[in-house]
Amino acid sequence: MDAGVERKDIEAGFGTWCYSEPGDRKAWGDAMIERLRTGQMRGRGIELGLTTEEGVEEIVKGWEEWMERGDATLGIVNGEVIVRKDVRRLSGTMESALEAVNSDACP
Repeated sequence: MDAGVERKDIEAGFGTWCYSEPGDRKAWGDAMIERLRTGQMRGRGIELGLTTEEGVEEIVKGWEEWMERGDATLGIVNGEVIVRKDVRRLSGTMESALEAVNSDACP
């Protein structure tokens, strides 16, 4: 495989996040609004022709309305891949890492 390990050493999985409580909705909504108003999302979306200034403000309004709805829920699926390598093959790298951790290099 491209990772240099056998399939048996690769574990894939998924988890979920759910935001439905008022405090969770507010935190998530506020974060998205901040990103839309001042972050890269606004400029990049406009630059790529995916939206306009007016479109961004409509999205912001949608997030504000979503935060206030008692029945609003946001679900997000997250994927992860864990690759396990034989530490005997990595011993030099591992030893160097442990030395750095145990030295003054890592406060």
